[in-house]
Amino acid sequence: MSKEADGESSPLEANWQYWKYQLAFEQSRDAIMFLDGDRFEDCNPATLALFRVPDVATFAALHPGELSPPFQPDGRPSRAAAADHIDQALREGQAFFEWRHTTWDGTEFPAEVLLSRIDLERGPLLQAVVRDISDRKQAELALQEREKDLAEAQNIAQVGSWVSDFHTNEIRWSDEVYRIFGMAREEWGASHESFMAAVHPADRSKVQSALEASFQGDPYDVVHRVIHPDGEVRTVRERGYTEFDTDGDPVRMVGTVQDITSQYQLEDNLRRLVAILEGTPDIVSMHGPDGTLLYLNAPGRRHMRLPERSSGEVWQPDTGWDRSDFPPEAEDLESTLRWAHPPWALKKVLDEGLPTACKEGAWQGETALLDSSGNEIPVSQAIIIHRDDSGGILQISTIFRDISERRALESQLRKEKALSESILTSLPGVFYMLDEQGRLTQWNDRLAAVTGHTAEELQGADARKFVPEEEQDGITKAIAETFADGSTLVESRLRTAEGDRPYLFHGYRVELEGAPYILGVALDMSTRHALEDQLRREKAVSESILDGLPGVFYMLDREGRLVQWNEQMETVTGRTPEELDGIDALALIPTAEQERIVESIRETFSRGSTLVESKLLTVEGETPYLFNGLRIKVDGQRYLLGVGLDITRQKRLEAALEHEASTDPLTGVTNRQRFDSELERALARYNRYGSPLALAIIDLDHFKRVNDVYGHDIGDRVLVELTERLAGEIREPDFLARWGGEEFVVLLQETGASDAYSMAERLRRRVAAEPFPDVGPITVSAGLASARAGDNADTLLKRADDALYEAKRNGRNQVVVHANAPESEEGGARS
Repeated sequence: MSKEADGESSPLEANWQYWKYQLAFEQSRDAIMFLDGDRFEDCNPATLALFRVPDVATFAALHPGELSPPFQPDGRPSRAAAADHIDQALREGQAFFEWRHTTWDGTEFPAEVLLSRIDLERGPLLQAVVRDISDRKQAELALQEREKDLAEAQNIAQVGSWVSDFHTNEIRWSDEVYRIFGMAREEWGASHESFMAAVHPADRSKVQSALEASFQGDPYDVVHRVIHPDGEVRTVRERGYTEFDTDGDPVRMVGTVQDITSQYQLEDNLRRLVAILEGTPDIVSMHGPDGTLLYLNAPGRRHMRLPERSSGEVWQPDTGWDRSDFPPEAEDLESTLRWAHPPWALKKVLDEGLPTACKEGAWQGETALLDSSGNEIPVSQAIIIHRDDSGGILQISTIFRDISERRALESQLRKEKALSESILTSLPGVFYMLDEQGRLTQWNDRLAAVTGHTAEELQGADARKFVPEEEQDGITKAIAETFADGSTLVESRLRTAEGDRPYLFHGYRVELEGAPYILGVALDMSTRHALEDQLRREKAVSESILDGLPGVFYMLDREGRLVQWNEQMETVTGRTPEELDGIDALALIPTAEQERIVESIRETFSRGSTLVESKLLTVEGETPYLFNGLRIKVDGQRYLLGVGLDITRQKRLEAALEHEASTDPLTGVTNRQRFDSELERALARYNRYGSPLALAIIDLDHFKRVNDVYGHDIGDRVLVELTERLAGEIREPDFLARWGGEEFVVLLQETGASDAYSMAERLRRRVAAEPFPDVGPITVSAGLASARAGDNADTLLKRADDALYEAKRNGRNQVVVHANAPESEEGGARS
């Protein structure tokens, strides 16, 4: 029998097999090497190239540990980890793993290693096959980076993607979709049923209808709500399309989901704003950057006799403002202004209003509107320019308010605005509680922080020690008044750690356990502190202290509804707890001021705090109050917390001080300081509009003789009598003031030279017509001058004074017109 028959190979065939394996060994692209214990026996050319070793002899001289870094990426020492893999290969026959290698010159690279045991007669030998996987690792890293970039982009845009496979009933979501739906991957059922379970029950039929329409080929586009596992409700918009097989059956849907909760809320707020604008009695219009009229509220439409809207919303998210029934005049700004204003008001708006608003952001002035019959309606007009971040005009808003019957009210409102600006920095402040001896019994942390005193130093301390010595008597009086009258409001300086600072103290008497105390709030009048600290402290005050606050306490939800208040609110408004619970805060505010309160509430929720002055509907009528507001968060919901202080007394005090500062104490007419201001305004009107204006200076003749003969008391009576006679003759637009001593000035507005002379002469005759009590006949001399182009107060007064001097020099008891008057003036002396 031959060797082939016995299953043995011939020497030639054995050589052929060896040659084939040797050829594969040498031409392999993978590095192949043989290890015997801790040394290399042989390696192929790919090994030398991979590890950058010049020849086999050099490679065989290396220890295997020299081709690895000291540690592997998992932190294990390379030699210990290699020993474990070698033991596994010897024990199990093979070991396959990823490894970090280094080349002969020290460059690291990732590799896959297959260790195979070869059993020989002399003992086992290990064959190692090493493959460089650097390219694969880089590709995997690049893929991970792209997936990370996509996830970040979806998170920034709040847009997630999804795929729904109808064959497997499986839905795959991106990470952003899980975030939008408030779910973790392990909680997601990955099916249509679990998706529908997350949809708000009221929206499920709408979503199902949109899906069924998409199965018929329509685009999938639906807005609906989802409920997070924690109960939070979000609004999302889903868009997608359905893929069909060759038979027309749906096989897969691909789509996106976007969280539009904030956008939805903004749109809802805009609708509320439109509803407010539609309900306000003022006329409100809005123009685009090109001047196109975008919006005119209901009062404006009625004023311009436009048809009432029958149905539909004024503004839609997709289409914007509804301009369908505006006339052609509404296509540009100037045409709209010509349509609405009389010529003089149009000129004022074009020459003054719009340029000022474009430069400063806003303008307010008095103009007029034309009604449908062409009659002029006087209005207060405000123009507001809204710009984008780059300074471009986004919108022009105009507000008109009928002022034909509200001139007096506007004057009062200006005073209130001045007061509001003067006390903007009054809140937040410190809370304190005093016993009958004026000693501190309770306070908040703010008082300790402001004064720099410890709790031990504050306990039982006399409240007067916290104000300067020269003001302690005033504080003593204020404490007594509070215990006697129930409340008081006083301003004094507070000794703080930073020095003396002005504070407004509002005290209110309460009884606790049968003993009288003063509860109060002191508001810093020099700076506006953060309202958050004050309201957090007020939140910690017990209900009994809240009821004793010197004002009304309130807490509003995001819709402006009252959710908490103190007893003072019930007492002041005359409403029961049932009536106040959930009431819209605007129901407690006069209609004319509701828009400002709406803006203040919005500003508080947006910026965190605000301070606003407004009237409150109380049992006594409309009472001026100062309201502060602070945004807080309770159980994840935002609220507005605030205190309103009655400032009626301050209003009265301000009016009295203003009257005292502008009135001559002897005669009761306007003093020189007030006259100077009035003269400057009259000259400004004259220089702007050319309205005629004259000034007369009147001086008592020989008044010194009256004082010398009859005494100063009689002289004062003469001045009072003279004032009454002059005031009885002048007209309503004229302005009488005591200039000083026995001199008086009369500002004759809208009066030409001839009429001015007639008036001055009439005043002279009225004085001389009847003897003065206790003195007898008295006369006056007058100097008269009319305003000229370029005049200022000094030049006009100088000419009138020169004319008065001429009247005195010519014998007194006469009126002299300034000699250098224009030809239209009547000059010369007349007696």
